[in-house]
Amino acid sequence: MSMSLLEYARTGTPVEELFICDAHAHMGPYFNFLVNDEGSPGAMVRSMDRLGIDLSIVSPHIAITCDFREGNRHAYEAAEQFPGRILPFVVVNPNFPAAETEAEIARWDAKGILAFKFHASLHGTDTLNDGYTPAYEYANAHSLPILSHSWSGAGGPLKVIETLSGRYPNIQFVNAHSSSGWSVIDASCELAERFERVPVTNCHRDTVGYVEAAEVDLVMKA
Repeated sequence: MSMSLLEYARTGTPVEELFICDAHAHMGPYFNFLVNDEGSPGAMVRSMDRLGIDLSIVSPHIAITCDFREGNRHAYEAAEQFPGRILPFVVVNPNFPAAETEAEIARWDAKGILAFKFHASLHGTDTLNDGYTPAYEYANAHSLPILSHSWSGAGGPLKVIETLSGRYPNIQFVNAHSSSGWSVIDASCELAERFERVPVTNCHRDTVGYVEAAEVDLVMKA
């Protein structure tokens, strides 16, 4: 490259020499922080152009909070509005009956499901909740990744991943926010080292130290 990524950032120049995919993006308004232009698909693509991001995989904030079905609809509509720039995650809420989750998965199966996004803490549960079973079974049958805000549950992430990877050998369990503090970094590195199908994403400021501490090929820079 003609400039380092740091130089691109310091000069505010879009990165055009690499294909960059933001594999953990959200859109739409959110209760917890300000989102410019209410996070509309158009605003997101404008921000992507300004930074040099070619593709974003998104789950709307509404999906991971109060209405997963409406959020999924927004994500697929955004993908249709900006083909090749936005791709949708499918979000499920494990507090709903299995039949409703299965119906939601079937709804988007016809359009193609790329991956699932879990945010168990915002849904008041953990990733071992039986309500996630339809999504786990679908992802395993189709060898899909699942991006989770964290792999929470009894025994902590290592025990949870050990349990889930034994049940579902075809899923990639993507560990999000893996560099949000050194204790989390240490645990995330251990996850990546112990399990072949657990790529980790940073989604935080401590990227350099994280890459130094972990196997670089296991880090997804989202």
